[in-house]
Amino acid sequence: MADGRLRQRLKATLDEAAFIIQDRPPGKEGEPHPAGEVRYGTGVEILRLLLLTSYFIGSCLAINATQIVGAPIYFVSKDYYYAYMALTKQSFGILVTTITQWFSPTVIRVSWDADVRGQLYKGPGGRLESEFPERLVLTANHQIYSDWLYLWWAAYTSKMHGHIYIILKESLKYMPILSPGILFYGFIFMARKWGSDKSRMEYRLQKLKTRHSGPLVGSQSLDPMWLLIFPEGTNLSRNTRKQSARWSQKSGIPDLRHELLPRSTGMQFCLEQLGDSVEWVYDCTMAYEGVPIGEYAPEYFTLRSIYFQGRPPKSVNMYWRRFKTAEIPYQDDAGFEKWILDRWKEKDDMLEQYYTTGRFPSDGVTDAKTGARDGFIETEVQPRSVLEVGQIFVILASLVLVANVLAKLNGLGAKPLRDSNSVGLKTQFQKFMSHDNLDLIPVASQRLKNKRPLALNQDVFRQALRVFMQLVVAKENNLDIELVETRPASGVSAEYLKLNPLGKVPTFVGANGFLLTEAIAIAIYLASQNERTALLGKTKQDYASIVRWLSYANSEVLPTLSGWFGPLIGHRPYNQKQVQEAKAASNKVLKVLEDHLHTQTFFVGERITLADLFVASELSRGFQYVLDKAWRAEHPHITRWYETIVNQPIWRAVIKEPILEAPKAKHPLEGLPKPTLILDDWKRKYSNEETRTGALPWFWEHYKEDEYSLWRVDYLYNDELTLTFMSSNLIGGFFARLEASRKFLFGAASVYGKSNDSIIRGAFLVRGAEALPAFDVAPDYESYKLTKLDPHKEADREFIEDQWSWDKPIVVDGKEYEWADGKVFK
Repeated sequence: MADGRLRQRLKATLDEAAFIIQDRPPGKEGEPHPAGEVRYGTGVEILRLLLLTSYFIGSCLAINATQIVGAPIYFVSKDYYYAYMALTKQSFGILVTTITQWFSPTVIRVSWDADVRGQLYKGPGGRLESEFPERLVLTANHQIYSDWLYLWWAAYTSKMHGHIYIILKESLKYMPILSPGILFYGFIFMARKWGSDKSRMEYRLQKLKTRHSGPLVGSQSLDPMWLLIFPEGTNLSRNTRKQSARWSQKSGIPDLRHELLPRSTGMQFCLEQLGDSVEWVYDCTMAYEGVPIGEYAPEYFTLRSIYFQGRPPKSVNMYWRRFKTAEIPYQDDAGFEKWILDRWKEKDDMLEQYYTTGRFPSDGVTDAKTGARDGFIETEVQPRSVLEVGQIFVILASLVLVANVLAKLNGLGAKPLRDSNSVGLKTQFQKFMSHDNLDLIPVASQRLKNKRPLALNQDVFRQALRVFMQLVVAKENNLDIELVETRPASGVSAEYLKLNPLGKVPTFVGANGFLLTEAIAIAIYLASQNERTALLGKTKQDYASIVRWLSYANSEVLPTLSGWFGPLIGHRPYNQKQVQEAKAASNKVLKVLEDHLHTQTFFVGERITLADLFVASELSRGFQYVLDKAWRAEHPHITRWYETIVNQPIWRAVIKEPILEAPKAKHPLEGLPKPTLILDDWKRKYSNEETRTGALPWFWEHYKEDEYSLWRVDYLYNDELTLTFMSSNLIGGFFARLEASRKFLFGAASVYGKSNDSIIRGAFLVRGAEALPAFDVAPDYESYKLTKLDPHKEADREFIEDQWSWDKPIVVDGKEYEWADGKVFK
């Protein structure tokens, strides 16, 4: 029986492969191909076939061998094993990225809703880069077999291509060449028999939410994870479309035009198992240019047409959005089924717009910084560097080199290298051991990172001032620095304590074993690796002056500044007297810098030196937390100098945005006396009781006009609204930007009507008599008209109750609009 099932699976796999490889299905021969005529003749097509298969099979075999070599690590340390396998998964991500670039280049057109704005942008060379979370569940419609390749590339743009997990059909487990590798990747295979699939999924998902103490990480943390699931279960085709239509008719669920009906069971189970370990569900809607309405992408874009004939889709289009996991009703079967069907209906509407206009929706933003034009980014699939291909083979090559060296050292009979090769080997070995290959063990986030471009976000920078400065120096001298991360505040590993017995950061370990601690010593050592560097000055006097300012910043500036801002941000116990004393001490210490910079452009000489980089890094938290606008006005010379340094290319290459953020002023409503109606009590009442029969009577009984006011909110640009779910997302974005006023606001806003004919309207309870102090924390509050309501007027009172109950339509200019969707700010 087992052999019979295996043969059936293999047959299904080969049938799928045969369909992918065929050029065009029967009945399509006379129709033009959406990607145009065949680009390559038979001879070139065969050559491309040989090149692609050689590169693909060779890379897969190298990855498989690397996995097998590393498999025994599992019995030594599971955490190191998972980190090792993540590297091999990265290798496969690089493989699919380079294959797509070299053999099927095409335009990638990306857009997003307002909630994802700013997370996608163009990086160096026009590459797409993204800043998605390290842990998320990713859903997508399934148009064609290559969907998962483009989504793996999307993970690559966020440096998460080593941490993607895909839920696949079990038949793919038996694909030749691929199957050995993907078994190591921890993918989840579904036989579409829930009885057996459930236990298998539960086992894998529990592993994905297990905390690990990774290599050189002192605290336990959840591993990065992108869990990719196609809720439709299979790709869209003529056959699966018929099956979906039959299921629609049988179950009474409205059918979709451009997708298959999603299956809720698997995704719901994933969210139940992962729980609060995943904050976001990201969703990507995909479409391929040129497929006629009512036709199917797999019938046009086959393996042969895409990779061998030079006829890939003219563009691959992606629309991104996200949903907060806590707001998804995954613990309610009926509620979740409705939720996912609603999301797929929204995707269907977006696909209808795409097939009609050739574009997905967008948030309409043109931003030179991100590369967006009218809310779209156009790019291509490409690696950061062609040298990344070396990662696929580097471990095996290193093992061969090490084995050869060990064989020679131990006299095991290895054949001696010829002189020319010996010289070459010696040169390469010396180069490897030289100061161009350096390792740094500092503090940053909670997971082990591989070598990557020197780029940190502000959150990392705030935790790693002295580390950040070292990276700037390394960047200036083109040094290859590996960032190995740990958190001293959470406890460090025994291995780290061997390097630095005090458990402090940073610690430097050179490729030749050279060990160095203390920030100043490491900075000088890194700067000195370039014999022509200007960072250490031109003369011995310059060098001594630089060391003077390094010592002053380290021993005088940082201790006093941290004594000032540390208690204010919760890093130390707060004591008002001590904070004031630290503030006075800081101003005294900083006056020395202000006086010096009154007549000097930089600290030493007329060019930037190590002193400028070091002092700026030590001052950065001060500018972030306590050196506000008034302070800067009183210290113009430090401010001028600091802004000059943090906007230098070497600085900006390591941190994307300079930190020059003054602390926000105290909220204007903080000074109001304590009300008798506690807003949180009302919010709980509204959440837990029936609105009209329980919550509203309680509200009117406790409402005090001298404590609160009531306001009507009308969106001013209803004529620009398109799809209703996008209008709902617009409300969600507005609510997110009201976060600073959450303690002073409660309200609800709704979308009424249908797509391309809708209204946004709502009602708010505001602390105090005026609305502006609560609403102007949101930059887009002027897009809404705020009208004060009188609860003594029956019409105003009824308006409030209707807005908070969501059970009645509204009438605008004699036209009735049904309630479509809404959000609550509480």
